[in-house]
Amino acid sequence: MIIDEKNSCLVVIDVQDRLVPVMDNPRDVINNTASLVSVFGILDLPVISTLQNPDRLGEFIVDVRLALDEYSEKTGKDVVRVEKSSFSCLENNDFKVELEKSSKKQVVLCGVEAHICVLQTALDLVKVGYEVYVVADACSSREKYNEMIAYQRMSEEGVKIVTKEMVMFELVGDYNHTAFKEIQSKVR
Repeated sequence: MIIDEKNSCLVVIDVQDRLVPVMDNPRDVINNTASLVSVFGILDLPVISTLQNPDRLGEFIVDVRLALDEYSEKTGKDVVRVEKSSFSCLENNDFKVELEKSSKKQVVLCGVEAHICVLQTALDLVKVGYEVYVVADACSSREKYNEMIAYQRMSEEGVKIVTKEMVMFELVGDYNHTAFKEIQSKVR
């Protein structure tokens, strides 16, 4: 399946100050997550963000926080922010309500940790009928091995493993899309 602009939302999972720096590839997670948030803002598509235990793990890391602020300015909408204690986002009632309000059936996931919160969220979303796309170059774990096993397991369970550029270009689908040039500038 191709990621469809009319049917997609982005979920940013736990890209936080005290969590991301200890990941295997923190700069990729930060940059690619910020780019995805920007693209979803350009296309005026829903973004839901989560924070795992923010008192302990902090707020969104600065580049992602700025991208979320830019999204709000561009779309005139606040980014949905869900604080959670469960590893799976779907175990949080506020998250479930916001996802249902979006009325989207394709969910693009990015964030950390790939083998914990991203994995459990992805598997739970598939179980209840969503098409799930995990952006591998916008996710990470502390150890690469855990991350790689998580992608393998997710793939075996029906989750599509994609890259930031795959998401960006599938969303626009055509060079003639009105947002193509602006989105193409986010590839770098």
